[in-house]
Amino acid sequence: MTFASRFWEKVNKTPNGCWIWTGATDGRGYGQLWVNGHLEKAHRLSWVIHYGAIPLGLNILHHCDNKPCVRPDHLYLGTQADNARDALERGQFPVGIRNRNGAKTACHRGHLFDAENTYTDNDGRRHCRACNASRWRKNNGRAQDERTAVRC
Repeated sequence: MTFASRFWEKVNKTPNGCWIWTGATDGRGYGQLWVNGHLEKAHRLSWVIHYGAIPLGLNILHHCDNKPCVRPDHLYLGTQADNARDALERGQFPVGIRNRNGAKTACHRGHLFDAENTYTDNDGRRHCRACNASRWRKNNGRAQDERTAVRC
C-alpha cells in the first residue's frame, strides 16, 4: 500500500472547507504518518502529494490556522520567520511577550523581575541581576593565583 493511499484513508473532507486529518496526531495537534521509517507531518505529505517536493529551508504553513487540516489550497510555503509573524498577527502569542518566559514575574530563584533587578540582553531576553551577581561571585571570587595555577 502506498503512502498516498494510506494518507487518503485518514482524511475527512468537512463541509466547512478544511480536510481534517483523522489519523494519529502529535502533541500539538498536527497529523502524522509513518512513511519509509520516518514520522512525517500530514500537512507536509499533502503538499508533496499535490505540489511535489518542499524546497529546502521552507515550511508548510496553514492559511486556515487549523493544525489537522491537509487541504492543499489551505497550505502555503513560508519561512520560519513567516510562520512566527503569521502566529503573532493571529494572536497566538500574547502581545509584548516573546515567549512563555516573558509572562514570569520572578526568576527561578524567586527574585522579582522589576526595574531594579532586571536587565535585557541584546537578544531581548531578561536576566536577573541578583542571580548574575551571585554567579559572578561564585566564579570570580577565588584568588587570582588559584585561577591561574597549573594543576597537576
